[in-house]
Amino acid sequence: MPRLAVAAGPEYKYYSEKYIGSTSIYGGRVYTQFVLIQDLNNIIPAGIHIGFFLHAEDELQSLQTKTPFWNNTQVTTDRFSVNTGLIGAGNKPADGQKGSTQHNRTLALDDPYGI
Repeated sequence: MPRLAVAAGPEYKYYSEKYIGSTSIYGGRVYTQFVLIQDLNNIIPAGIHIGFFLHAEDELQSLQTKTPFWNNTQVTTDRFSVNTGLIGAGNKPADGQKGSTQHNRTLALDDPYGI
C-alpha cells in the first residue's frame, strides 16, 4: 500500500423510485489518503495484517433544483452546485496476495443546502 494516494475523477448518480420519479446527479471529486500504519503486524506481531489511513476529499456535484426527492427554493436556476469537503479515516485489511478491501468513514464538513 503506498504511503500517499491522490486521485480525481468524474461522478454520476442516477436515482429513481417507482411511482415517484428520478433525478441525475453529476460532478467530480478529488481525494487524498495518507497511510499512518501500512501493516499492523509489523508493529504488533499477532498475525493481523491491516493498514490504517486518513482520508480527505472534496466533492462538487450538480443537482436539479426541483425533484421528487427535494426542492431547493434558495436558487432560481434549473440546477445548482454543492461543494462538500469530507474528512475521515479507514482501514485496509489484506484479503490475499492480490487483493484487498477498504473500509472508510467520512464526515461532511459543510452542507449549505441541508440536503
